[in-house]
Order: sequence, then C-alpha cells, then structure tokens
Amino acid sequence: MKGRSKQLKYGLIGCGRISPNHIAAAKANHLELAGICDIDENMLKDKVLKFGLEHVHQYSDYHEIIRMEKPELVAIATESGKHAAIALDCIEAGCNLIIEKPIALSLADTDAIIEAAKEKGVKVCASHQNRFNKSIQKIREALEQERFGGCFMRQPISAGAEIMNIIQERFDTVERLLVKLEGSLKYLREYGHIVITVHY
Repeated sequence: MKGRSKQLKYGLIGCGRISPNHIAAAKANHLELAGICDIDENMLKDKVLKFGLEHVHQYSDYHEIIRMEKPELVAIATESGKHAAIALDCIEAGCNLIIEKPIALSLADTDAIIEAAKEKGVKVCASHQNRFNKSIQKIREALEQERFGGCFMRQPISAGAEIMNIIQERFDTVERLLVKLEGSLKYLREYGHIVITVHY
C-alpha cells in the first residue's frame, strides 16, 4: 500500500456466508489478517481450513479480538441486528470499519455510529461492493455516453427483512447509475409490498 511501511492490521468479526469475500479481499489487498471472530466454532474452523488461516488468531468474543489484536481496520459481517453494538465498541477502541449492509437497523443507531466515528476520527463505510462490478461500471459508462433512451423500472419488493438486508443494494445501484441523470425514486405501498418506480 502506498505511503505505508507496514501492512494494515485487519480483523474480521463474523465468519458466515459473506465472510469468504472479506477474507479474499483482505488477502488481495495485502492486509495483515490478525484475527477472525465468530460465536460458532464450526464457522471459525471452516474458514481456517478453506483459507489456510492456521496462523491467524481465532476468537469467539469480539471484545477480545479488539482488545488483543488492536486492529486498525475491522470488517463486521455478523447478522444485521448486531452490527450497531459491535460497530460502536470498535469505534470506541479506535478501529476503522467496513460494515456489511445494513450498518444498523434503526436511524438512531446509524446516527450514533456516524457521530461516534466523527468524535473518534475513524472512518466507517458500508460494504457496497456491487459498485465495482464490471457490469455496473459498463452500464454507468453507457448511461453517461447517452447510449440508452429513457429507462423505466417497476419492481415489487417484499416488505420485512428484505427491505433492510437486500433492497439497500438495489437502491445504491440505481443511485449509482442515475446519479448524473434527471431521476426520481418513488416508494409506493401496494398490496402489502413496496413498489419501486424509477424513471427519467
């Protein structure tokens, strides 16, 4: 990494379904994977075997990985309901954060994370990896070159957990693509679903 004499010390909290992407990204960016954490011992063992992490310290309590490893950067990939509490503890310890979507389940918790990060002078970001997908970048390029005519999308989205965990990715992708266009996003409640309409 430019401007650094040593590797960035990195810790991963949560070793479930999405964690392989975080481990692969850490390796690709030459981070020092100092520790991994999960309350499920089988999840820890699985990632150790799959990625050859025998040398990496393993924890079942996220407080311990923060205290023992003192990582500069932490990725939070636990279930959504635990993101906010873990994030606030990490920020208090001076860790920069990558948080899986959603970063919190309430606006109040989200605001608390943002304010705590400002006070501690650390960086916090949500993981919107699809922004960097080649297909999304190609579509964005085509839109900026005005290679398409008018676009219209109308998609029903089931209410509930999907709104918190999945639809954020879709919102971010739409915003990413339409940011330089005259766009509008309308939320309509219809037949027990959220209907998203995008047009320009």
